[in-house]
Amino acid sequence: MLRNYLLNIICWLAIATACLPGYAAIIHLTGDDFRGGGAQTFGHSHDGCEHVNYIYARPSGALASMSATFELSSSPVEPMAVEICGQDDDATAPTHIEISVNGVSIFAGSSGFAHGGWSTRQFAIRDGLLRAGTNSLTLANTEAHGTAGNPPWFMINKVTLAAPAAFPIEHFQIEVPRMTQGEFPAPLKPGEPQFKLRGIKGYSWPPEQYLREIPFLKKAKMNFLMNCYESLLDEKTRRNFWWKPFSDERKTAYASIAKACQQAGITFCFAMHPQINSDRPLNLNSQNDFEDFSAHFAWMQSLGVKWFSVSMDDVGGEDQAAQQARFCNKFLQRLREKDPQAQLIFCPSVYATSMMRGHEKYLPALAMHLDKDIYVFWTGPDVVSLTISREDAEHFRKLIGHRLIIWDNYPVNDGSPTLHLGPITGRDPELCEVADGYMANPMFTETQIEHIPLYTMAEYAYNPVAYDPLRSVGQAIAHLESDSRKQQLLAQLVETYPGDIVYQQHGTGFNSVLYEYARLNTGPSGKAIGQMYIDHLQTLLTQFRAAFPDQYANAAKRLDRDIAQLRQIQNQSLSH
Repeated sequence: MLRNYLLNIICWLAIATACLPGYAAIIHLTGDDFRGGGAQTFGHSHDGCEHVNYIYARPSGALASMSATFELSSSPVEPMAVEICGQDDDATAPTHIEISVNGVSIFAGSSGFAHGGWSTRQFAIRDGLLRAGTNSLTLANTEAHGTAGNPPWFMINKVTLAAPAAFPIEHFQIEVPRMTQGEFPAPLKPGEPQFKLRGIKGYSWPPEQYLREIPFLKKAKMNFLMNCYESLLDEKTRRNFWWKPFSDERKTAYASIAKACQQAGITFCFAMHPQINSDRPLNLNSQNDFEDFSAHFAWMQSLGVKWFSVSMDDVGGEDQAAQQARFCNKFLQRLREKDPQAQLIFCPSVYATSMMRGHEKYLPALAMHLDKDIYVFWTGPDVVSLTISREDAEHFRKLIGHRLIIWDNYPVNDGSPTLHLGPITGRDPELCEVADGYMANPMFTETQIEHIPLYTMAEYAYNPVAYDPLRSVGQAIAHLESDSRKQQLLAQLVETYPGDIVYQQHGTGFNSVLYEYARLNTGPSGKAIGQMYIDHLQTLLTQFRAAFPDQYANAAKRLDRDIAQLRQIQNQSLSH
């Protein structure tokens, strides 16, 4: 009974959100409005929802398709979409369906809907397909084998036609493929470009976390791992004692990381920041400071490490550009005295194009003095870049006059109470022709669930020309989990936390759950709809924890805490 009640609430949520003020829905249909299908045979009620209809495999004849007609006073002048509240069967494999408008197919393939629970998906209707007068919408089950009343079946409860802008962002939908589709990331074709360096940096991780990531990097065809400079802070005080020798324990740990990378064919890049969180920031003109700082890198060189990074992000300014450049030049010279193949990446104080405002002289001064062999990190137009175009990269490379490695600030949450799980989007497929490397910035403690977005970033970096965000995230889930029910739960969690890039929101602390609750909790029915949303999240959390008792604990904890925060907000609003 409780399960049916929750599912009924989800159905009402799908409809209520489409009817909020400002949502220009023009047609609302239910399963009762469709001719054909199995409702007359098997009833109009299922899983707590009324007005349901079903379609079965092709051998079921008239029960394999259903159609509804609707009237329009005029042909729409804006793009339109159809949104379906539906459910796949309770078998393990997804059902293949086809959706047609006025006899023209707008979708054909794996349904992508949840098993054993209602979910919504949105499908675009191409311009000119809808017309004034009578229109038709047909849903067909395209499976070749099956009988009436048995899987593979597909059911609908509610259908809405509206302009895409009428639908909220939570209808970002993931289709998990029936099976993994060949190699992942997508293989390269002859002559296709890719980023030479493809990898991640850590995020204040302990050494053992870097070791756990190496097998994943190899599987995802990444070839680059850089430690986070915050990983080298003092464990107790979180202060930066860059001038002190490493402890034997830390040396043993990082020697293990370097060795594991070498064995896996992954380039390990050793990074330090001599200024941040330090009570004694490095003096760029001091020879003693130079020697103390260089000692750590000399030790890493003795282990066979060839790539290094010096970071001075978020410190310094225009007056230090020339000093920073001379320090890095001297540093590269010291590295190459020991190993002519040594490489250095510098993260400047101005590492995003937008940061130049008020610091217009910094990059020209750095470009003038910095050794041309030194790579430069760049995060894109902004610190968290919603899009990065080839033109953006060419503009910055012209300003800095050096080879670029893109430090993409995704899916990093900077330790904030949120998740960013959607695929990377808005990255130009031609960026690899301008920048030599592409590096993701991961989350702090959510190191299991973040493999979903990291997989998509790995595929983009490996084959940017073939990259498709929605296909990639579906493939990522399929490669991480083979069980169909677990795949759907992972997809629902990603759809719940698509991330700041998908939402086009600046800031690593953006929380899509809090954002959606605030958006839904408006108008005369806001409180009721907000409660429905909370109940929906609670159902997801309960099912997720049951399916993954020993995995993704930090992700489940995040959802649990967000639900608790929403309940507190809801209770406070009801008391006023």
